[in-house]
Amino acid sequence: MTEPRDDTPAAGEEAQPATATATATASSTEPETGAPSTRDDRDHADDDTLRALEPDEIRARRRPRAILFVWAWELACAFLIATPIHSWAKSVWGAHPDGDAVLFRPGGHALLSWLGDRTTLIALAVFGVLGQIITGALVASLATGLGKRGRPPSMTLSLRAGIRAFFPLLSVGVLAGALEGSILGIGLAVSSSTDHALQASLGDARAFTARLAVLALFAGVALIVGIIADLARVAVARDIALAGDRPAPMLRSMRDGLVAAASTTRRAIGRATLAWGWRTVLSLALIWIGARAGDIAGGRGGGALWLLFVVHQLVILARAGLRASWLANALRLVGR
Repeated sequence: MTEPRDDTPAAGEEAQPATATATATASSTEPETGAPSTRDDRDHADDDTLRALEPDEIRARRRPRAILFVWAWELACAFLIATPIHSWAKSVWGAHPDGDAVLFRPGGHALLSWLGDRTTLIALAVFGVLGQIITGALVASLATGLGKRGRPPSMTLSLRAGIRAFFPLLSVGVLAGALEGSILGIGLAVSSSTDHALQASLGDARAFTARLAVLALFAGVALIVGIIADLARVAVARDIALAGDRPAPMLRSMRDGLVAAASTTRRAIGRATLAWGWRTVLSLALIWIGARAGDIAGGRGGGALWLLFVVHQLVILARAGLRASWLANALRLVGR
């Protein structure tokens, strides 16, 4: 026989209205309208939020569009720089019976006359300066991501960050260039003095070897300054990209970037030099491959010329990837 159920509340308890109980039950079983109810919904809810990537998330291979953008920029620069050179060569040597073969004769006297054409030198300087924007955009793409998954930001967003980082990056580059030039100048003077001082005791050959060794030492110091400058560049560009439309003043951005570079140098200059070194060796090897391909193609046209064009573009693309890989490595070192 079933015992009667006692719904009377115990002492000290208050009876809850039936409507409140029903509401609580319904709210625990039914999702609120407009609120994310699953993990995927929560992931998509903040997909438009720009954030700094963690060091293990920063990989160049995850930003193929940024690498292609750098390749397109370098291709455009090469075309615009080569156009006045082609026009000069055609106007000066176009009617010569040997064509442009004159430019490659031993001694290079005809080729040196090209140095008098200021148009190309001005174009090189302009594109070198504007390249700071591309570097800033590449670093912004590598260092930031959208949402929890760290999706790549649009190239428009990265390019805006590169434009905002233009003056700080240019200032860091000028400062580093001046320091590197000073180091190389001192190295030339010291190596020359060493050569003259050792000629009497060691002979010309050994004195010249000592001169090269001293010069190589100073050149190595200048290369390390360039590596430290890259560490400062990535720190500056990353912070400006994360600041959005309200970046810090230029001097503060430079100061923070140099401080971050100095801190990274103290604890990881060996790893940074190794990471930069093997990528530089590969980059130089790619240049050699492109030069050898040009020698093999010679002056032939048609399919050989198009094949040479493809090889050269692959070399440029691979070198852009190596540059992005080095900057990603620098970001991981700075961000630790």
